[in-house]
Amino acid sequence: MSIRPGRRQSLYSRALLFTLVGCGCLLGAILVQSWIMVNGTVDRLLQERISLAKSTASYVEQHINYQLEQLSRAAAETLSSSPMDLREVRKSIGALYTGTVFEEGAFVLWRDGRPLASVPEDDLLEELPPEPIAALVAQSRNSGRIAASSLTHLGKTKRPVLIFLQPIQKNSGPILGYIGGLLHPASNNLLAPFTPGGSGTRSILQLVDSTGTVVSSTSPALLFDPTDHDSMLKRAIQERREIKGRCHSCHDSAGGAPASRESEVLAFAPLRHLPFGMAIRQPEHEALGPAFALQSRLIWLGVAFVVLFVGFTALSVHSVVSPVKRLTHAVRVVENMNSELRLPSFGHDEIGELANALERWRNRVIESVATLELRERDIHNQFVATTRHLKALQEIGNLGSEKQNLQDFLNDALAAMLKFFGFQKGKLTLTHGERHFVATNRSPEEDGQSVDAAAELKFGEMGVSCSLDSPIDRSHDLPANRIESLLHQILVSAAHRLLHERDAERHKQSREFLQGVLRAQEEERRRIARELHDTLAQDLAAHRFEIERMIKHSPAGPESELLKPQLAALEIRAHEMLITLRRLLLDLRPSVLDTMGFLPALQWYLERLEREHGIRGRVSAESDGLHLSPESEMNLFRIFQEALNNVVQHSQAQHVFVTINQADNMVEMVIEDDGRGFDLASLKTRPTPSGTDERGLGLLGITERSELLGGQMQVQSTPGEGTNISVRIPAGEIS
Repeated sequence: MSIRPGRRQSLYSRALLFTLVGCGCLLGAILVQSWIMVNGTVDRLLQERISLAKSTASYVEQHINYQLEQLSRAAAETLSSSPMDLREVRKSIGALYTGTVFEEGAFVLWRDGRPLASVPEDDLLEELPPEPIAALVAQSRNSGRIAASSLTHLGKTKRPVLIFLQPIQKNSGPILGYIGGLLHPASNNLLAPFTPGGSGTRSILQLVDSTGTVVSSTSPALLFDPTDHDSMLKRAIQERREIKGRCHSCHDSAGGAPASRESEVLAFAPLRHLPFGMAIRQPEHEALGPAFALQSRLIWLGVAFVVLFVGFTALSVHSVVSPVKRLTHAVRVVENMNSELRLPSFGHDEIGELANALERWRNRVIESVATLELRERDIHNQFVATTRHLKALQEIGNLGSEKQNLQDFLNDALAAMLKFFGFQKGKLTLTHGERHFVATNRSPEEDGQSVDAAAELKFGEMGVSCSLDSPIDRSHDLPANRIESLLHQILVSAAHRLLHERDAERHKQSREFLQGVLRAQEEERRRIARELHDTLAQDLAAHRFEIERMIKHSPAGPESELLKPQLAALEIRAHEMLITLRRLLLDLRPSVLDTMGFLPALQWYLERLEREHGIRGRVSAESDGLHLSPESEMNLFRIFQEALNNVVQHSQAQHVFVTINQADNMVEMVIEDDGRGFDLASLKTRPTPSGTDERGLGLLGITERSELLGGQMQVQSTPGEGTNISVRIPAGEIS
């Protein structure tokens, strides 16, 4: 990738880029650190606010519990006395409730929740809302502790109150009844002791009930107002979950007009047992003022440090770049003016050492260029010679691959050597045992003259020699190893051709021998079939007729009657033996092949297979007509017989399909069955007692006969999907 000249290549631009990146990283680190510090301060502040909220909530809950417990003890003394005096009950709680937060009134309920007494007036019981009272009774009975309602309004006066209810027990005994107290938030502000004095802080404490309504606050103006976080605080009270964070809130001013929206810090903690929560709220700028001031100072300190860093960096870069620019200018002057001009001195610092190193490097480059020019000329000459040599090797290799006799190959090889080496006359001699091959363009008179180049190479019983003379260019120097490499190529090509001729001759002899073996085998089968037909078959037929005659003409008598069944059984046995013998004769030499032809013989054999084994078969020929030699017909029939024997013995098939096709002097026969198939890979892993799988023997015989006929056989089979055997052999005579 090329770099455009200009600002991107200058050291100043790269130094500026690195400086900006470093300043950005430094400033970013300062910002991140300040953000981390502010967040840490906020987290500590919020945790302190949570602790304060929990402490305040604990104080409020304990204060209510203590005062209600005092009322409960007083009521327990009067309720447990016998007989119980209602006036004493009212007197005992009336003497105490005025000094508690329940100045709005107190009441006593029976253990089943029915009203019993109230102070300061009895009609207070009529104003109690029945449903909240019943819920509080059930809650207090189940928990055994104090229960409280959310902000509730009394029946007639509609006064907003908080109702607290606690079981009345004496010495942890059974529940005698329930003591309740009414707290008016406006008359008895539970958070009044926490109201800030003249400190100037704007922090607010709020006691929120389970509906999100403020029932006590250090700011009386917010009393009975729903909080701006009511849904969130209601869920937190129900789940007994603490809340801390920074949020936005809208507050009403004293005149009722909406105030501006501002950020604040909120900490919220639910009471331990009562359905209330304590919230502490404070403006964010007031709570986090020191942290924000620290963040501002850190940012300004970082900016000042970045400015100083940029200034010192600029001075440092200039002190380094300026000598480098002067050195670059001097190098360009030396490059453009004269190679003999030397670089000026730049002192003894690093720039001076660089200038001296450049001068030494320039001198070595000048010497290397001169040496490379000499080597380039030598390499070019070697390249030309090697190219000519490789072309000669390639041409001789191509001649060796052409279909020509050995003498013609030597003549062409000699011509190629004379052409590529630049000679006019030459002689090439090849020996192989007692055989000699000579290629030359010399006259008999020139054969005994001196030569200009000669080489000889031997390998085993083969040898090759070459002599060249009358070069076209006398100044041409020809290395002996190049001639030897060409002779080696000629020797290899000649050896390959001799081996090919020997293999062809051996293959021809092998084919002729195999042809004789197959013919002799068929002749021997004909002879055996003829001998069996003329001797054993005739004898069995004569024995059968004699037995029939004895059965028909046997004299009457008891002994004859006993002998007739034995003679009949013997006649049946002779008949079966005659049928078996005829079947063997048909297998040895199927006469139907000679009388009816190849395809009808296949169909006849399939019909016989169906009669004897119940396997149905079909033959189809895809060619219009088959032109097969008698030997091809017989060999294909034998392969067909062996394949069907495998089907009968191993496949458990119901159908066999045979397809014959002839094309390009090749005959293809495909035999396919719908049997159980087998695994080709595991065929050799199921040996018979003789050591080889019987199915493998049949396939081996088909393969050998196909290869002996110059063809090939392929088997495709899968367990459960049948077997397909394809055989291709030449249609004509075996050559």
